[in-house]
Amino acid sequence: MPDRIRHALPFAAVLAVIIGCVVVARRADHEAATHAPATCLPARCYCEAIAATGVRQPIDAWSSLAPALAGAACLASARRRPTTGRSPIARSRAPGVLLGLAACAIALFSFYYHATLTWPGEWLDGVALYLLAGFPITWWCARALGGGGRGFAGLYGGLAAAPALASWLVPALRKPAFLAIAAAAIALVLATRRRTRGAGDRWLVIALVAFGGAMVAWTLDATRTICDAHGPVQLHAVWHLLSAPTIIALDRYVAAQRAWA
Repeated sequence: MPDRIRHALPFAAVLAVIIGCVVVARRADHEAATHAPATCLPARCYCEAIAATGVRQPIDAWSSLAPALAGAACLASARRRPTTGRSPIARSRAPGVLLGLAACAIALFSFYYHATLTWPGEWLDGVALYLLAGFPITWWCARALGGGGRGFAGLYGGLAAAPALASWLVPALRKPAFLAIAAAAIALVLATRRRTRGAGDRWLVIALVAFGGAMVAWTLDATRTICDAHGPVQLHAVWHLLSAPTIIALDRYVAAQRAWA
């Protein structure tokens, strides 16, 4: 990738997400009228009250931009990362670049969901979750198989595609599939941690704490345990905000693992 493109990519990615969100916001009424409603309707989708027109859940929607900022950080970090190492995957910038682009997709997909509350938006939001939870699994599989950047990209796409297809066919699988992938990712990382002699443990702790806090906020909001539908602070928005440090910490953790790949 030419140097000019690598330098511009973080800014271009965030700008593309912002433009995409503005377009979705302007078309929210049209999207809601022309697509099937989300499965969470007619009941409320998360705590935030649903607007009759325009962006349906504005706080939840606009807070979705946080992962895009994390994505830009990942892209910038990948640009500076040396292409040296013992294995093809260690020498590749692909994991950092793909995580950065995935984070930007997460932001746009989540915004589309909360702006329109349509089934396509709900499904894409699930795909975003699979991209987030599947990254550590992809990294460890790529290491074990000895592949490079292209192999990583194929594994990453395949890991997200399988639950995405299943949840499209059976919508009730959307959240259970994410929880299963997330649990598998955490178990795999912890089980293989000794092989790398604790490399990147600081970032692993940050990722787990941020993700744990995000899950607590998500659960309290989804179950209405703590809920002020018209309040200025929404716990589901906290979930979005905490996704950003989770993504950045995952990127830094994988970078620390490169010496052992």
